Amino acid sequence: MADLRISDLAAASSVQLTDLIVISQDDGDGTYTSKKIEAQNFDVFGGSRNFGPREDNPTSPSPVNGDIYFNTIMGEWIFYDASRGEWLTIDSQILDFGRGQTLGSGNYYRSSADTISYSATSGHVAAWDGVIVGLGYTRDDADQADFGVTANGVTVAAVTSTATNGSTMALDGDFSAGDIIGVRNDGPNATTSAYGWVVIRFKGIAAESASSSSSSGV
Repeated sequence: MADLRISDLAAASSVQLTDLIVISQDDGDGTYTSKKIEAQNFDVFGGSRNFGPREDNPTSPSPVNGDIYFNTIMGEWIFYDASRGEWLTIDSQILDFGRGQTLGSGNYYRSSADTISYSATSGHVAAWDGVIVGLGYTRDDADQADFGVTANGVTVAAVTSTATNGSTMALDGDFSAGDIIGVRNDGPNATTSAYGWVVIRFKGIAAESASSSSSSGV
């Protein structure tokens, strides 16, 4: 069965976008199961809502996990992440980090950009407000290590482990547009031959921010 766009149905019939549409399923024994769908100005695909192109995060009706829209200011598809309570970009960015030698506690790892180390003033400059959502690593040692993701030198997300490898996509570390993102050994021990990655997603633009961006020409 093909997906049905509420907007297409409204255009081809007398259905109004404020109506309730009743869908009945033939159970095959002379009975029917009915469900009601509120026809708002969005499309429904397999249970998730597509709010269409717009400048800011939808707020009504209340979003649920997996709802999407296209942010025309950012030029990005945005989805609602219910676990973090945020509208986030579907596309993510991956930052790598590592150090082939031993790196002592309190020191920054290096990026793949030559041999440049991350720092409070050197690293990935965030284009928009965003969230650190994941981190993975391998290393040779098995002492306790704290891999800290920093924004302007302040740790906003971290993974603590005594394993030689691991990963998580459950981080929730906020940063702001313009922050410099880096990765540091937050201790308490040195790491040896560490390599890893960090996943970041940007936040959709809130209504007040969209208004400010539009008026300033950004």
